[in-house]
This record gives sequence, C-alpha cells and structure tokens, in this order.
Amino acid sequence: MTSLAQLSPPCPRTGTLFRFLVAVVALVGFVSYRYLDISLPVRELGGWWGAGESRGQEDHVQENQPDLSTYGYSTSIGSVDLVKTAVMTSSKLVWPSLLGTNITVEEIQSKIKHWVARSVSKNPACADVHKNMTSYWRSVSPGLKTLDADFRRMNLASDCGAFNDQRLMAFAPSDLLSPWERDYLSQPVFDDMKDTAWATLSEVDAVTEGPFFVGDTVQFRITVKDGRGQRRPLGGDSVRLWLETADLKAAIAADVTDNKDGSYLATAPLPWKGSVRVKATVAHTRELFRTSLYIQRIYKTTHWITGSFFSRDASEATPCSPFPVLPGFSEQEVCNVTKQNGGFPWFCGKPRKSAHLQCSHFSGVTKLTVPASYPLTEAEEEILYLTESWGKTFPHPEQSRTGRFLA
Repeated sequence: MTSLAQLSPPCPRTGTLFRFLVAVVALVGFVSYRYLDISLPVRELGGWWGAGESRGQEDHVQENQPDLSTYGYSTSIGSVDLVKTAVMTSSKLVWPSLLGTNITVEEIQSKIKHWVARSVSKNPACADVHKNMTSYWRSVSPGLKTLDADFRRMNLASDCGAFNDQRLMAFAPSDLLSPWERDYLSQPVFDDMKDTAWATLSEVDAVTEGPFFVGDTVQFRITVKDGRGQRRPLGGDSVRLWLETADLKAAIAADVTDNKDGSYLATAPLPWKGSVRVKATVAHTRELFRTSLYIQRIYKTTHWITGSFFSRDASEATPCSPFPVLPGFSEQEVCNVTKQNGGFPWFCGKPRKSAHLQCSHFSGVTKLTVPASYPLTEAEEEILYLTESWGKTFPHPEQSRTGRFLA
C-alpha cells in the first residue's frame, strides 16, 4: 500500500536550532478541496502485473473543474547577523532587514499607522499600549515579585501589535537572502484578495488521453487563476496533485513542474488497475509566502517568548529572542544567556530590579499565550486567517472574515 505523499514547497534555509522553545514564523494550516473527479479506468497488461486486457479498447475520461485551496507555510529563522544601523543605497535610507527585497520603510510605516487605529477600535486598552509601548515590554509593576503581572502586560502588548521599534524592525534576521526568498520578497505589497489564487476559477485538464494501463504515465495541466479570472502571470505557487484508489485505499503523489507562467504540469505513474481519482490543491500561494517572509524579516517571529528571572526575594519576566534586539530594550539592556541555552543564541531583556535580579538569575522561558498581532494589510490578515482555519475553502465569501474581496 502506498501512503499519500504530498510534494514539499521550496525548502527554506535551515536556521539555528534552539534547545529552548524558539519563536519562529509558523503559519501552519490545513488543506481543503473538492475532488477533481477524473476517473481513470486502468487495466493490467498481460505478462507483466498479471493477466489483463490488451490495449486498443476505448475508455472514457470524465473531467470536472477542481476546487483549489491553500494552507500554511513555516520557515525557521537563519543565523544571527548583527547589523545595527541603517545603510544608504542609491541615496535612499534602507534598513538592513530590507536589503534585497521590495519592502520599503514607507510600506511598514503605512501598515503601522493603519494598524494602530484598527487595534484601538477593537480594544480601547491598546491606545495606552501604543502610547507607552516601552512600559508594556518592561517590568513596571510595583513590588518585587512581578512575574505574573509582567506576563499579562506583555500578552496585551502582543495582542495590540505594539512592535513599532525601529531597532527590532531594521535588524537583519539572517544572512544573504536565498534566490527563492528574494523572488517572493521582490513582489509588491499584497493588499487585494483578488490578486491571489482563487479556488473556484482555477482549472485542471488531463493532458494524457486514454485508454490507460497499469504502468502508464499520465499528465495533467493545472492553470491557476486569480480572483478576476485571469491566469496568474508568474509561477511560485506550490501546487500539488495526487492519485488515489478507493479499492486499495492507496495514493501516490505526482511530480509537479512549475512552468513559471501560472501553469503547472503534473506527472504520475498508474500503479493500480481500477478506478483512479485525481485530487489537486494549491498548498501555498505566492502571497502567503510573501506575507510569511515579511513577518520573518521585519518582526522576527509570530509568537513571542518571555524569559523568567527568579531570586529568593524577587521575580520578573522579560521578552526573549534568538536575536539581540528586543522591543522596549536598548542594546545595553540585554542579557546574553546563550551559554545557559547550550551554546545556541538566546537573548532576554535585563531585569529592572537590578538590586535583586541579574542575568545569572535566568531560569527558563514561557511562550506568551496570545499570538502576536502584527501590522499587516487587510488582505495579508485575510490570507493568514484562511490559512489557519480548519476546513476553510479558499476564497469563499461566507467563510471570509471581512468579505472585502467581494467589493
């Protein structure tokens, strides 16, 4: 029996592995699709895999339009590249995190401006968070044992998206971009859901004509279209296609070739006789890759980790990261606890209660219970929401969070 084996997306660079829990971009979701009912009656060849019928008999192939959908993408953060200051390129100020990309400071600032207003409208408490961001990342609670209060305050900061820290955003999280990262980040900002792949408008066609026999190779052409019904002009979507047989409860993945023009060629063998069902899905879109890599480059993580500091008479929690840049803390206010982390890079904010707590009082990490809400466009938020929602067919108006792409 052959188990279902899906093709992998372009392999991201392997980042530093951390013994402690590391905050990395992890946007993992689930595939939903309708079956592409191309029924392939496959016969055996005599003298090979058992007695069968000879070639030449006509077989009919039924083709229906498929429903393609997306799910998530995950990548790890690369090695530490401590670039502290912005650089000048062609007389224009460029942050190190933006080098080699189409991301601009103007794009980031525009997203932050709109996000502040939106977050306050959702939660009025965010107004004070944005006004006094530093005090929400640092321990300001009275008393000596403030660990729980610190944790609650940082959860609120994360929920409000209080990450308007230029040192954090300008820091380059990895070494030089790989060609595939450069490709996705060369795209303009994603701000319209109709610009991404649409399930109900994409098509799959059978290239190979029957009759079909065990051992044959079959091919299918997938044409991915956007929300306007136009064929996508570029490749870069992760498209998958596989064959299944209900008789054996087995499946086999096709080898999918990106033609770089919005079409994809899927090739697969026919290892069984009987009725074979073909399924297709868009596992990842260019826009999802761009959004995920944007978060990685600018904010370094989707879920912040806090460090715990304990002594006999005091406790405190501060933000931590595999990078020595932390929201609300200057370069001189960072504890390097790499040694305690088995040699893997790890940095936490220095405790405010310096008379009672030092960097040596670091005792462990805890993940914030609230995922970070980052300043993004509504389309970027929408694609992440649909990605993380179980059983969502993408895009689908009734299942959309905002419905704005219907306008």
